[in-house]
Amino acid sequence: MSILQLQQLANAIPLSLADPLCETLEHFMDLLLERNQALNLLGPVDRDTLRIKHILDSLAAVRYLELKPGMKVLDLGTGGGLPGIPLAIVFPEVQFTLLDATAKKIEAVNDFVRELGLKNVRTLNGRAEELAHNPTLREDFDRVLSRAVAPLRVLLELAMPFVHLNGRFVAYKGPEYINEVIQSRTALASLQADPPQIKLYSLPEGMGERVCLVFTKKFQTPAHYPRHDGMPAKRPL
Repeated sequence: MSILQLQQLANAIPLSLADPLCETLEHFMDLLLERNQALNLLGPVDRDTLRIKHILDSLAAVRYLELKPGMKVLDLGTGGGLPGIPLAIVFPEVQFTLLDATAKKIEAVNDFVRELGLKNVRTLNGRAEELAHNPTLREDFDRVLSRAVAPLRVLLELAMPFVHLNGRFVAYKGPEYINEVIQSRTALASLQADPPQIKLYSLPEGMGERVCLVFTKKFQTPAHYPRHDGMPAKRPL
């Protein structure tokens, strides 16, 4: 019943999910609910809420990502593996890197990846402020995603350096997105980034309105961004 329910809910995105994908997504939910009790990866959550507000919300960006085989995607601040793991399950020919600064969260994500047998996922434990200056990572990703991590003007400084030219940064946001976009004008100018495309969508079962903010990178990010030592959060642009 849970697989059929997931398929029916996904149709509203719209996204068609075959039975094996649904089985893997449901298995991921089992693992996430179990580990959440010990690590509080999501806060209090039941299975129905997890299925819609986290799994399906993670997959809702599919229509805006335009993922193709061989692409490289970075999930910035992955936490418990969202949105990276659901997307990696659905797109096995896309390479996903899941990054988080908290070692315990990355340890949990590594366990999920092993248990689910995902061959297209690697993890990174570290601060984006430092890793974005690593020449093997800087401007190396076709898509960078971030969900429930930080205010937009902070995220832009952390995320845009990872995106290669003509790639996209996609920020998952809630109804407050308008204020965040307005507050990000200085960050956009400093980072030589254009305003986003705004993609609105509704979660199934009346569980809320959401938006994906899609930034296409047209210019190289100035070399001194992101600033080090937590400055993006302490003194946002």
